[in-house]
Amino acid sequence: MHTNTHMNTQAINTCEQSEHVFEHISLNNSNDARNTPAAPMTPTAAAATARSTRCDTWALVTSIAIALPIAWGDYVHRVFSAGDTWHMHSAYWPVTGLWTLAIIAVLYLSLHVVFCSLDRSFKQSQPTSTDTSREKRQPTRASHPFAAHVAIICICWSPYLLLRFPGNLDPDTQWQLLEFYGLASRTDQHPWFDTLVFGAFWQLGKALGSFAWSLLLYEFIQMACTACTFALCIRWMHNAGLPRTLQRFTLIFAALYPAIPLFAQTMAKDMLFAWPYLLFLLCLAEAARTRGAAFASWRFVGAFGVVTCLMMLTKKTGLYIAVISCIVLIAYIWWWSRRDQRQPHAFTRAIAMLCAALALVGGVWQHVALPAMGVQPGPSKETMSIITQQTALYIAWHGDEMSDEDWQTVSDVFTDAHNLGTVYDPYRADATKDSWVSNAPSAAKWRFLRWYAATMLRNPGVFFISWGATALPLLYPDTTTQADESFVSYRNNLPAASTSPSAIGSEAYLCWQTGDTTADSLARVQALMRSSYRPAWAARIADSFDTAYAWLEHYTPVLFIKATFTTWIPLICAAYCLRRRNGLGLVMLVPAFVTLATLAAAAIVLPRYLVASVYALPLALAAAVAR
Repeated sequence: MHTNTHMNTQAINTCEQSEHVFEHISLNNSNDARNTPAAPMTPTAAAATARSTRCDTWALVTSIAIALPIAWGDYVHRVFSAGDTWHMHSAYWPVTGLWTLAIIAVLYLSLHVVFCSLDRSFKQSQPTSTDTSREKRQPTRASHPFAAHVAIICICWSPYLLLRFPGNLDPDTQWQLLEFYGLASRTDQHPWFDTLVFGAFWQLGKALGSFAWSLLLYEFIQMACTACTFALCIRWMHNAGLPRTLQRFTLIFAALYPAIPLFAQTMAKDMLFAWPYLLFLLCLAEAARTRGAAFASWRFVGAFGVVTCLMMLTKKTGLYIAVISCIVLIAYIWWWSRRDQRQPHAFTRAIAMLCAALALVGGVWQHVALPAMGVQPGPSKETMSIITQQTALYIAWHGDEMSDEDWQTVSDVFTDAHNLGTVYDPYRADATKDSWVSNAPSAAKWRFLRWYAATMLRNPGVFFISWGATALPLLYPDTTTQADESFVSYRNNLPAASTSPSAIGSEAYLCWQTGDTTADSLARVQALMRSSYRPAWAARIADSFDTAYAWLEHYTPVLFIKATFTTWIPLICAAYCLRRRNGLGLVMLVPAFVTLATLAAAAIVLPRYLVASVYALPLALAAAVAR
């Protein structure tokens, strides 16, 4: 008893000397995490090894879960491909069934080998009783080359400063800048917090004489923040005792995977959201790894709360990710607290942290700060993508079967219901959701939803095909439907010199969006944007790089397929966690599946929507081997 007390005191004193919050928590709770009833996890891994000669259920389930959506995606893709009639041939489904079975077999064998290899690694890495007692007697402070990792990542990213000088700018960001300067109505459709951040950098560039400085300074800061976040991931893996191979992979992936620096150098809400999302995953993982013991540190509680608020402020879907993930975490802590009573405050502090974050963002920010700044709520059409797409396809295919009453019901909530089937784009919902009347009477909306539900029950195929087309990149190795944005990349969106067609077209489009196409309005847009455009030499370099990047995507598509990051790897990691009965890993994967659900409900799966999923890949792999 005296020895345990001395050990805990020594661990706490060691932690108080640590300057980094994640290292602080890892060291502070290392002994507690080892002493808690984690013993059932190790026999599970050993049992899984013993069963490796029998049918690997989870490898088979995962193979089916990947292969069947691929087959369905192939059918949906052919339905909307002009001139493709193979899906209507009588032999299509038998042939599709055969190659689907072949994919399942190959995936099953591959996953079985991988799972069994991981099982053996776990069995070999089990500490002996002597090693465990020695580790308990001599808790060590792990050193980690954090600064060196940041430097390596930044050095590898430095060529992109030249390739996309002075940075990159998303079209949505241009619109947000118009709102910031009062050239467009202020709304929270794009998070106003992001608008304030981008506007602040634009003001800084204005003070320095050129908006090119705005992009360049923003690029430096965001790339530095992203590099530091990846280095923190490696440090957390190191402190958590995860394999060194995974730590090296994370460093190589962060430094050399080209999409990451292209994302990091871009001024856009998705990129600003991605590194706080990664910090949120780290906090979630540490809280789950220590089974709530991390909440004993107020530093950790504060850091987790700040990161949660930042994630919710920078992107609308951050709210869903934060709430669902934290609820699962709280349930996980409660489940362990029934066995371990040494952390009595973990459960209540976790709840308090989530409630405080929700009160600040959902209460103070949304209902006090935004109205005070004259910012209107975003339109409800953003949540109607799936329904509007399905309705449009039904009208395109079965509009002649609709009664006058049906047309009236649809016309009450759409601006041009009879034209809805004509503007329908199977892979992008912008045209259909823009027709949705957000301020329609509630009675009209409820009447439409009742019609929609009844119609869906009568024609389920139409609705599943429509959703499958919009979500195709999440199900299928889609390499064509979104042209140069079919892969994980980020195109050169910043116009070239002010006299280029791209600049003139971009400015005219912005004016058209504001509803004011006068010369005076165009002059104001030009004054706000033109000094940020790429010099002619930089535009030539950027175009040449885009050509080379497209060549790389074409010859190594598996490295850039969207479904790899959003669906396949999270599914495989979750299956292995279930195979090992690894609750920690499943908690860590909750944000990945919530993100997948938000992407499945989106108007289109653009590459920039996948930034968080790409950044989170190393932590998804860490979830599979965490213990």
